[in-house]
Amino acid sequence: MSATLDESVTASPLPAPGTRVLVTRGAQGIGRAVANAFHARGARVCVFDLGVVPEASPDWLVVSGNVAVAAEVEAAFEAMHREWGGVDVAHANAGISANKPTLELGAEEWRRTIDVNVTGAFLPAQAAGRRMVAQGSGLLLFTASL
Repeated sequence: MSATLDESVTASPLPAPGTRVLVTRGAQGIGRAVANAFHARGARVCVFDLGVVPEASPDWLVVSGNVAVAAEVEAAFEAMHREWGGVDVAHANAGISANKPTLELGAEEWRRTIDVNVTGAFLPAQAAGRRMVAQGSGLLLFTASL
């Protein structure tokens, strides 16, 4: 007999205290909510975002950078390694939308959207995945919203 969706969600383990979590675009919106939720459950949270993270918890590791630039993504994971010895969960949450009809979208706007939404999910997942394979465990999470 298989579990219902409600039973599966209820039975899912919460992250153990000390779980090392990176959240891209964690300064606001969904990413901020995710960072807050992990932190409330005792996780060590690294927020990776383009700029300032208003009212960040003093417990958080805040790294400024662009999810579409490999060296900046690597720098975030290296900072986590220096502080906490690695990463257990990586949540690729950064995303943008031009919010205009496709026929009005310019090539540069399209490239930026692809860079953030696709490359910005790929690079953190790849960087985290390399580390997770080496340590024998880890979890990759992805968010998409409109």
